[in-house]
Amino acid sequence: MSAQHTKGPWRVAKRFPHQAFFEVEHQNKAPGAASLVVARVTCRASWAEEQEANARLIAAAPDLLAACQVAFDQTCSVGRAKDWEQLRAAIAKATQP
Repeated sequence: MSAQHTKGPWRVAKRFPHQAFFEVEHQNKAPGAASLVVARVTCRASWAEEQEANARLIAAAPDLLAACQVAFDQTCSVGRAKDWEQLRAAIAKATQP
């Protein structure tokens, strides 16, 4: 399986005080590199807490995908087909258009 997404790590960028959105950025640790916005989660003031949680979930996506791929490899090797199918479906959802 090959991923076609921006590699992690991703993080939730600070919320701009007078704008109703959160940004999820790629954390490029190379000296002088610019951050890349991979997602913007918009919200109303009354939805801010829930939308920040959504932004955190999006930011965790590369780590969650990697963990699923490891679990898939380990589960598949011990023949647990029921668990394998759920992991396979989640990985496919993340990596296939």
